[in-house]
Order: sequence, then structure tokens, then C-alpha cells
Amino acid sequence: MAPPKTVYAALPATTRGFATHMFSGTTPGPKGFGPNVVYTNGRSVFIRNIQDPTIADQYSGHAHNTTVAAYSPSGYYIASADVSGTVRIWDTTQRGENPLKIELKVLGGEIKDLAWDSESKRIIVVGQGSERFGHAFLFDSGSSCGEISGHSKVINSCAIKPSRPFRAVTGSDDFNVNFFEGPPFKFKQSNRDHTRFVNCVRFAPDGSLFASVGADSQILVFDGRDGSLVGKMDEASAHKGTIYSLAWSPCSKEILTASGDRTCKLWNVESRTCIATFTMGPSPNDQQVGCLIDPAGQLLSLSLSGAINYLNRDQPEGPPLRVVNGHSRPVMSLAYMPESNTLVSGDNSGHVMHWDVATGASTVVLQADAKPGHSNQVSFILAQGPTHAVSIGLDDTVRAVEVEKPAFGSAVHALPSQPTAAAAHPNFSVIGTNDGMLHLLSAADEGPFRVLSSINAKLPGTAVASLAISPCGTEVAAGASQNGTIHVFTIEGQSLLVEKPAFTLADSNRATVSSLAYSPDGLWLAAGDSVNQVVVYKRDSSGYTSQGEDWVYHVSRITSLAWSSDSKHLASGSVDTHVYVWRIGADGKPSSNKTALLHSHVGQVSALAWIEPKGKPEGDELLLASAGQDGCVKFWPVPI
Repeated sequence: MAPPKTVYAALPATTRGFATHMFSGTTPGPKGFGPNVVYTNGRSVFIRNIQDPTIADQYSGHAHNTTVAAYSPSGYYIASADVSGTVRIWDTTQRGENPLKIELKVLGGEIKDLAWDSESKRIIVVGQGSERFGHAFLFDSGSSCGEISGHSKVINSCAIKPSRPFRAVTGSDDFNVNFFEGPPFKFKQSNRDHTRFVNCVRFAPDGSLFASVGADSQILVFDGRDGSLVGKMDEASAHKGTIYSLAWSPCSKEILTASGDRTCKLWNVESRTCIATFTMGPSPNDQQVGCLIDPAGQLLSLSLSGAINYLNRDQPEGPPLRVVNGHSRPVMSLAYMPESNTLVSGDNSGHVMHWDVATGASTVVLQADAKPGHSNQVSFILAQGPTHAVSIGLDDTVRAVEVEKPAFGSAVHALPSQPTAAAAHPNFSVIGTNDGMLHLLSAADEGPFRVLSSINAKLPGTAVASLAISPCGTEVAAGASQNGTIHVFTIEGQSLLVEKPAFTLADSNRATVSSLAYSPDGLWLAAGDSVNQVVVYKRDSSGYTSQGEDWVYHVSRITSLAWSSDSKHLASGSVDTHVYVWRIGADGKPSSNKTALLHSHVGQVSALAWIEPKGKPEGDELLLASAGQDGCVKFWPVPI
């Protein structure tokens, strides 16, 4: 299977009140790339190019949610850790395969931070545990190379001096900064100048100094050789909130700090004065919980929202040079707008994103008051004409998205019950709810939404499980949540729903009809069920006829179906993490010829969309976008 052509990677996972550690590095070798930032989200580790964030690798070898990951100084390995106390060390050079070097269970609880020595031989990990809060070991054998002791509470951060003689430092919830000699590493002394939790400790690249930051807003600087306190950064310019993270410049002369007061500050180490203050927005999500300085000197900070900010050191009072936005939660819905070559996506936290497919630029879709448009999962994003999309959430609201701005429009409609299915036509949309009702709504570009018609679908199992609208806009297919039946309704005068006789999805299957899609030419209706089956029906004046070729390679619920513009390729996504692309053969019948995109996402595939800027296939391959439980949107080349 070919790797994805482009990845809109999930943002780093963040938690309010806690630091999120990011590290930089470069992958060597013929397939190498960099400099990169490495971070975690869910069970995945993401390696993301700093210059072009659409270049990204995803590692998904952990069985539990990951917490921190860091390159070895050589770049050949990454050590990643998770909430179970497990560390996995894996190869970076074999992209897509990333063979495992070793897996070790080192702590009894969540690992908070880890550090490599400059020889890429030794690792220290710290975090929670019943017997110990830290451990030092050799990366290739797992053998102990010292003892991390002297703390009475969880250790939040650690660092190893990058030059000989090696030293190590840790910071803890017990307010202590502990200093170690080695290897083998052994406790030397404690510093108790912090009055609250210590969140981050880091050595300067030249090893001469190290610094610590904490919830007391202090920045302490220590001698890197003996651990003695050198001084504190100017308190007159201090942060007004918890400091979560610090990073050293490559020259070892500056420190960048990130704080819950929604600012980052750049400090001169020699004079211990603040050089620049970068102020973010007014929202709680603008709290700064992580920071990094890449090898070229680019300042990066991490917002609580997950956004990665490229800070402008020449104009600190202005906006960042760039903000990489995206999803940090599972992506549930996706719509492609060919006229503007843009994608709109929604996730299970209520966030809606706008993507420029040509550049990868991302924008958060907000209301006029700069607030999110939904307070809960965005279950459906529907393209409706060249300028508008419709978003439908589990907050029981329907909203218009103005794609060109991009922003939520003023049109909003409150549904009487929870939406369970939806489909759109340029002139209207149809929404099914958990009480079995179908609601026909006016188009998003016509001002306030109007309910044109409502009807009780009377489906087996009550709830409407899936919907599709024929391209001509005269028929609506509704999938039942029981008995495998599809009910077809006609739309008369674009304002009235009238039911036609129902037909069964498959005689041998009584599962939920979980997904429906009409082909653009209107000749086919594809149906997927909650077990593993995709069935294609031919549509003509006499009705719908099953074509006999049931596509059953999935092993779980079908979550999404999408036809290409030429009506010859049908993509299906499933809870089983796979995407299959099926074909209509030259004889005009469903073919067994398929393209398999196995393990497309970590977790279920939630939504699919074909990327066709000119409304038709170009060249010898198609491009398919998929969205999934891992918070990513991926673009897959599919041969025609």
C-alpha cells in the first residue's frame, strides 16, 4: 500500500494545567526529512516537518495513549512513552514501517518526560509510579544505568547534560530540582528554591547551564557541572501565571518560556532580562503549555487548543508568523468544495476546520464573536453549492458555513431531537433524527433555515441511520436502524417529502443500514451496513435492483461511502480502520477489482471525500481524503 500523499496530522494532545513536551530532530537516510517536531496524540506519535507541516509521519505502535516522544541525538531512533509506563524505542529511517528496537515497562504509571544522552545510548524517563518516579537505562538492552531518587512526589520533567561529564536533572511536584552525577546516575543534591510544582527542566545545548520553571512563575538558572544556583530571571518581567515549559536557543544564550498567562517570553541568559514578550489571544485556549526552538532558531509555542504558533521574534507584539491549526480530537465529518479546492471538517469536540488543499493552510471556523459554532460533536459536514457548507452537531443545531471567509454564517436552526443522519443537495438538505423524523431544510445560502417539510419515516428501529439524496434532487434514500431496509422518499416541488415502497438491503442481512451514497450520474445507490457489507443497487425508472456483487472485505461497520465524480469508483471506510476503493467495470457492472488502503487510521475511518478540483478525474490517479479517529485527515493516491 502506498503511503498517504499528504497528511493533515492531529495536533498535540494537551491537558489544562499540565505541560506538553515537544522535541525537535531530523530523520536521516535516503528517506529522511527535517527538521521536525515530534509530539503525541492518542495512541500515535507524530513526526511533523517544521517548514512544511503537511509532511508528517505517524507511529502507532503503542497499546495505550502516548504522553511524550523524543528523537535520539543521532536521529536514527525515537523513544516514545505512554500512560501505562511503557517505553518503545523504534527506528525512524524506515518510514511507514518503523521497526521496534525494544519495548520496556519502566514505571508503574504515566510517563511525563524522557531524555536521551548525547551519545544516543542512555535514557532517563520520569513520571508516576508506585515504587519509583524515574528510571535510567541503556536504550539497546534496557539494563539499568543508575537510580533516579530523592523525590517524594511525581516527577514532571528530566534532562541530561549533552556534554561530558554527564549530569542529569529532574523537577517534581515536591517543589524540588534534583541533580545527579553519572553514569551510572546517582543522586547528588536538591534545590528547593521553587515554591510550587516544577514543570520543566532543560540543559543548555553547550551543557554549561540548565534551567527550571514551575507553577510559582520563577525561572531558575543553574551551573550545569555542579548543579549550584546561578541566579533567577528578572522578576519585574516575570510571567503572571504558571510556567509550563522552557526551551534553549541553539547558541545557549537565550531561553523561551511558555505560560498559562497566555504569553511566551524570550530571555537573555547572561543579563537574565526579558528580550521579548509574545502575547496570544484572550481565550483560555490561548494558554501556552509548551515551547520549542528548532535548530535554525525558529521559536515555536503550543497553545492549550493544540495550535502550534511560529513566533515572530522581530515583531513580538504582532501576530505569529504562522499558526498550524487542526484537530486534536477524532474527526467525524468531511466535505470537499471543488470550486474553491477546500475541505471542511468537524470533530467530536465541536471544532470545525477549513483547509486549503493546494497549500495545506488551516483555519478554525468560528462565529462572528470568535466562538465555536458547536458545543458538541460535529457529526455531519455537507457541501451545499460552491460557497456554503452545512454543519450538523450533537448539540442539535444546524449551522451554515461560509466557505470563502471562512466563518459560520448567521443561519442556525435548532432541531427538535438529536440528528442521526444527513444529506445535502444544492437547493436543500435532509436531516434524520433519532425519533424517526425526516426534516427538509432550505439551503444555507438562502438566509435563515426554513423547515420546508417534515415526515415520520416510520423506519424499523425508529431512528434514521443513514441518508442520501439523488443528484437530480427528486429522491431521498433513508436507511433503517433495524431489518436492513432502505426507504425511498420523493421530493415534490423541492418542498414535500412523499414515501415510496421500501426495499430490503439484502435478503441475508438484517443489520443497520449505516451508510448510503448515490453516484453522481444517478445510476447507482451504494449501501453499507453495520456488519461488513457494501451493496450496489442499479437505479432506473422501475426502481432499484441489486447487482449481486456484494463487497464484503471489511470486517466491521461501514461508516462512510463516497463516489468519484465519474461514478466509476466507490470508496468505503469502516470501523475496522480500512478503506477500500471499489470499481464499476467496463461492462457497467460492479467489479471485484479493488484498491485496499489498510490501516488507514488509528481507530475507525469516519469520513471520505474525493479531491477533484476540476470536478473530474485528472491523470492516471485519483486523490481520496479520509478522516479518522486519530484526528488526522489523509490524502491517498488511488490508481484509475
